[in-house]
Amino acid sequence: GFSALAYTQLYRIREFSVSQSNSNIVKPYVANNSVFDISNALKEKKIEVRSIKMLEDSSGINADLNDGVSVIFSMEKDVKNQVSSLQEITQRLTIDNKKPKKIDFRYSKPIVNF
Repeated sequence: GFSALAYTQLYRIREFSVSQSNSNIVKPYVANNSVFDISNALKEKKIEVRSIKMLEDSSGINADLNDGVSVIFSMEKDVKNQVSSLQEITQRLTIDNKKPKKIDFRYSKPIVNF
């Protein structure tokens, strides 16, 4: 039998999306980030998470970190880049003695709320 991970990867490979410009063209669908992907990337960087879940409108994945910061990750952007950016932002803010409440990666530039 397949493990859950193998099944997920197999399923992702088989997904397709129809191009907006011409509905006759079908192109491979780029896999969206999952809670699992983001959770693993945070663990790799030793970032401790209190909870992690998909946003109700499916526009991103919300991770509440142990240090009290709420982080919203984009579904489309590279997971490792987002986690690296999170580390850079938190390090820079720590040096400036600032504590963010929320960091949102869904936009072209991360939005930090205090």
